[in-house]
Amino acid sequence: MNSWMDAVLVVNGIFVAGILIEIVYIFFKLCRERDFMQNSKFQTSHLNPPEESQQQEERIQVVINIPHEIQQQERTEHETNILHLPSGPEQLVKSPLQEFIQTTKKMIMDDTYQPPQLRSLFPSPPGKGHPPKHLTLDQIYTNLVVVPDMADYDFTNDREKNLQIYAKRDEKNETPRGPEDILNHENKHILIVGRPGIGKTLCCTKILRDWASNKVLDQTADNKIHFDAAFFVKFRTCNAATDLSLRELLTRSTYSPRNEMDEEVWNYILENPQNVLLIFDGIDEFKFYSEISVEDNKPQFTNSVDEKMPLSALYVKLTTGKLLNGAAILTTSRPTALSCIESIPFHKIFEILGFSSEQVEEYVTKFAEEDKEAGDTVKRHITSNINILSLCYIPASCFIICSSLFKMVKFHASKGLNLPTSLTGIYKRAVKIFYLRHSEECRNKPFTRKDFESDDLPPEEEKKLEKLEKLAFEGIKEGRLIFGANEVRGMEDSALFHRLPDRELDSFSSEGQFCFIHLTMQEFFAAKHLTNNMSETELRNFVQMNIKEGKWQLVFQFVAGLMENKNNLRSEIITDLLPAKTEEIESAVYNVQWPENEENETKVTSWPTKDERDLAVTLMKCFNENSRMKSEAQRKLQQINFNCVNFIRCHLTAVDCSSLVNVVNVQQISHLDLTGSNIGPLGCLEICKLLKCRESQLSWLNLTYNQLTDEAAKYLAEAINNNNCQLRMLFLIQNDISDIGAQHLAEANWYNCQVKTSCPICHTS
Repeated sequence: MNSWMDAVLVVNGIFVAGILIEIVYIFFKLCRERDFMQNSKFQTSHLNPPEESQQQEERIQVVINIPHEIQQQERTEHETNILHLPSGPEQLVKSPLQEFIQTTKKMIMDDTYQPPQLRSLFPSPPGKGHPPKHLTLDQIYTNLVVVPDMADYDFTNDREKNLQIYAKRDEKNETPRGPEDILNHENKHILIVGRPGIGKTLCCTKILRDWASNKVLDQTADNKIHFDAAFFVKFRTCNAATDLSLRELLTRSTYSPRNEMDEEVWNYILENPQNVLLIFDGIDEFKFYSEISVEDNKPQFTNSVDEKMPLSALYVKLTTGKLLNGAAILTTSRPTALSCIESIPFHKIFEILGFSSEQVEEYVTKFAEEDKEAGDTVKRHITSNINILSLCYIPASCFIICSSLFKMVKFHASKGLNLPTSLTGIYKRAVKIFYLRHSEECRNKPFTRKDFESDDLPPEEEKKLEKLEKLAFEGIKEGRLIFGANEVRGMEDSALFHRLPDRELDSFSSEGQFCFIHLTMQEFFAAKHLTNNMSETELRNFVQMNIKEGKWQLVFQFVAGLMENKNNLRSEIITDLLPAKTEEIESAVYNVQWPENEENETKVTSWPTKDERDLAVTLMKCFNENSRMKSEAQRKLQQINFNCVNFIRCHLTAVDCSSLVNVVNVQQISHLDLTGSNIGPLGCLEICKLLKCRESQLSWLNLTYNQLTDEAAKYLAEAINNNNCQLRMLFLIQNDISDIGAQHLAEANWYNCQVKTSCPICHTS
């Protein structure tokens, strides 16, 4: 019995000695390795036997590093980057890590298919009207002009050049071609800057969607960087003053599949941060963004992954590598919030400039691909008007303008009407929708179709814009497009302003600089200031003094449009400026029988005179914005005794031609001379409307030197074939019409044998 008890005591002694030795070993290990007591480290280093640890490592290696060839064979169009395993009886059970990656990617693909900002602005009630035009991200996404660092804006006194500065061209040598040019193994902490509505959020969403569908940042042999996990954090959803741990932040991110993160997933993220992508979208929308710089300069929290802290502190620790060192971090912000992150060591900074003119055309084509006819009409309307085209460089504005014009095209086509060409109406609606969707006060509020149907802002919002309108007016008056921080105080965060790089005052001080998001926006708000603050007498005097100055011409066009609903401002403020002088010209060229009857000269009474042509063009544009002015102008033109409209070398755009046709459509006009005006095919299309008008008496038309093509010749041929056409003489000398265009005209001349066409290729009767 005693020997049995002795044996038990010996065995117990051995166990106790082993436990003491293990405790001493653990304390010794803890002194040498501080992270030894973390769950994942303790498990892999101490609890797992070497063989089991090696097997687990091999198993993870199989899960994470599947050969690219096997992945390619097993993918389908809708599969995400799921980590595939060999099939057969030896197939492993799907791990929590695999499940997490698969579920995350599926959620991203589902939720980003049709983002909220691409849903129709004007959905009809169920069962009524046209079906709503909702867009998908894959359908509409158009590459943006993105440049390294912050772009400079060298404004001049030339308005045409300034419009081109806003919509910079896509410089192939410096513009990133895709996500791999923005994020790479050398540059993993990236800041993307851009003004309101320029496409920052959609750009990040597209990167995330392309990753989820294995198009970019995928694990392939030729990729130096890839991600197994990606998290999208929207700052505006984190404005509650709540402390979070890193694990809680990732769990609450936008596309997180569960409310809790599995231990295996969490351990993998901690041990493999180089395979993790974090996107922080919209620092400017974060209510506590000023605290970021405070935490960066005076840290108040430890670098523990388990400690709870404000989001501002978590963000600083992630971007400075104190947490998840090696993770890729992509941040977006408007320029107004850059001061809070100026000490963050970003590896690279990019600015999104929006669309180039070529990309606008691409976007419009994609927007209306389901209805090519309506799409062509919208595209013609946008590309023929530099003031609309240049505003479309902002993707949000492009979406608004396309949505509005597309709806107008559908409505007017169903009624057999032409698309309205009022620039003011388009801008009023575009400004309202843009402001409601992107201003700090409104962007998180829900809006319905009814909110967008009218083109007027709510009265309380109009009141807030009074200071901005005055600043816009003073800027145009003084020839200034850039404003100092003191001038825009209280309006810095307005969606209608863009923050420019600071201006250095001396070696140690600088001043913030701002400009309107577009020159035409500044001109629009300057016009609102004039119509809202000047009496009829003051406005009449101001317009009369400045109507011939180029910097005010678009402003006065907007003034005319805004006066439509101003009963206290009479149309005569502008219509009284219509030139009344004419001049008589006698020449054989004006004879509709020329050149057969060269000796028989014809006398015409021409309007406007040479010194008043530019004024007349400006006024035509103004009249086209206001139905009352248009009627009054036509009445005045009827009273002027002339039969020839002469706009030689006036450089008319297609929209100018539309204004001309709408206003100068009076019966006594028999001759129209547009020599050297560069109207192009779209301008020719507008002139053809005059030829097809029932009341038109136009018998002589000169379109020499107008950059007309075969497309223009086709439009002219269709007009000549119209039963209302009274044309007898058509000049097309020095244009770009080929044999194809000449054939169109020859066939039209055969149908309407009264028309004589004069051009280098075709001279038939």
